[in-house]
Amino acid sequence: MPLVKTIILVGCGAVSEILYASVLNKLVNQGECDDILLVDNSQRRIDSVCEKLPGAAVYRDFSEIKRPIDGGLVINALPHYLHASVSIKALKAGAHVLCEKPMARTVQDCDLMICAAETAGRSLAVGHFRRFFPTAGLIRDWIKHERLGKLCFFRFLEGEIYSWPAASASFFSREVAGGGVLIDAGVHTVDLLLWWIGAVDTLEYWDDAAGGVEANCVLKLQMQNGATGYVQMSRDWPLPNKYFLQFDHGWILYTCDHANDFRWGWNGEKIAQKSFIEAIDGLGFDRLPRDGVALPEFSRCFELQLINVLNAISANEPLMCSGAEARKAVALIERCYRERKPLQQNWLSNNEQKMLTLLARQ
Repeated sequence: MPLVKTIILVGCGAVSEILYASVLNKLVNQGECDDILLVDNSQRRIDSVCEKLPGAAVYRDFSEIKRPIDGGLVINALPHYLHASVSIKALKAGAHVLCEKPMARTVQDCDLMICAAETAGRSLAVGHFRRFFPTAGLIRDWIKHERLGKLCFFRFLEGEIYSWPAASASFFSREVAGGGVLIDAGVHTVDLLLWWIGAVDTLEYWDDAAGGVEANCVLKLQMQNGATGYVQMSRDWPLPNKYFLQFDHGWILYTCDHANDFRWGWNGEKIAQKSFIEAIDGLGFDRLPRDGVALPEFSRCFELQLINVLNAISANEPLMCSGAEARKAVALIERCYRERKPLQQNWLSNNEQKMLTLLARQ
């Protein structure tokens, strides 16, 4: 049984309403959490989340909470620019923190958060829940152990017309969000890339921010393990939403957010194989593998992230994504923004393209 009895959900926007509320309600019903506190300055957002969390205590601002939160868990689901300051405030008050992605807008803020957690002796986790997909863990294992040979090349294409039911316009402000598609949805992609493949050596980065936030970006990478590849993200047109990995002897094709399946094949063959990941429970009387419990689907993986945090606080298992781990994705994104070049947009005149180049340096 986890030691945390009080969970404070700070920020009642879309991610809280769609994902966190149902998970927290389940924990309460199972007797694994006694108190849920909700914090948001919008009554409409509070009311929406309260429909799934009846009985939760409600506050307009984090500073209004007068009861001790030492040993509790604060889930920080606020806009990006508040991730560092509110997380640090919670850690200093003795709470553990699960911060939504991205961990912060800058590496400097990440370091302040990590320092606050170490000083307080509290856990700091970040919400990169794609790590809990069974597929993600298996692909990482195949890369690490070179099941298809050494990784040579990768191509990650992820994008759609923006449809997230955002509660505010914070995603479209550089000052508030820190950037556009790369630091928002792209931080999930970057986190998986670094978790699977390792550190980056050299890079080139292009986007269409033009002094604002980018809707499209392209990132070319040379990894320290020798693999090369690129990442393309978009907010305004649909991409295949697939990750392709080329190895010495074969390949993997993964569809984004599929928790339990991927395609793969051997080089030179015209037959692809689709792997559905299933659990096994030892051997039966006939010495054949027996079916085990079903592996988690998408929504269950989000729940497992919270359970992992609670178990880590109880010292029952390590954090899947600590602050130190999440810092790596923020560092790479910050490097991209620092070295950004303008995407070539052929419909612009030469003078407009030159102006775009100047804006890219801002």
